[in-house]
Amino acid sequence: MFKRKKISFKDTLLTKKKTDPLHAIYYQLVSYSLFYGNKMFLKYASLGIIGTLVDFAILLALTEFAGINYILSSIIGIIIGIYVNYLLNKKYIVRERGYKQEKINFWFAFAYFFTSFLSIVFAIMFMIVLVEYYSIGYFLANVIASFVFFLIRYFAHRVLFKRFGH
Repeated sequence: MFKRKKISFKDTLLTKKKTDPLHAIYYQLVSYSLFYGNKMFLKYASLGIIGTLVDFAILLALTEFAGINYILSSIIGIIIGIYVNYLLNKKYIVRERGYKQEKINFWFAFAYFFTSFLSIVFAIMFMIVLVEYYSIGYFLANVIASFVFFLIRYFAHRVLFKRFGH
């Protein structure tokens, strides 16, 4: 009988703000029309930046200060960065569900880490090619490999987020 007015996402920004700093930045960026259509990419990218910074910090610390080979320190950095991204994505992107949550969380974690593992393998191979054959510095090669495989992981994880409740 009475139709309920559909509230736009932009209107909910004024009434349902969360107190986290990440949400505050996200809400500010999403309020601009350029980012509004790409809100999932914006969420994934903003959380990915945090994991990437962790990856770069560990790579530099292990290679420069601990004297570990750049390949091993890159592997350790990528694994820890992906784990940080997993925790952030689980908290901020994947919706919680009431029933069978443990089964859903298990399959989401398995698929997330499987696609991430494949991207680690290819990113390390890509980085070795850039360093050994094209004489690019290990840090710049890691930046290039991280950017390329960020896009690949985004499209793979996008399927996961739609499947598991984005």
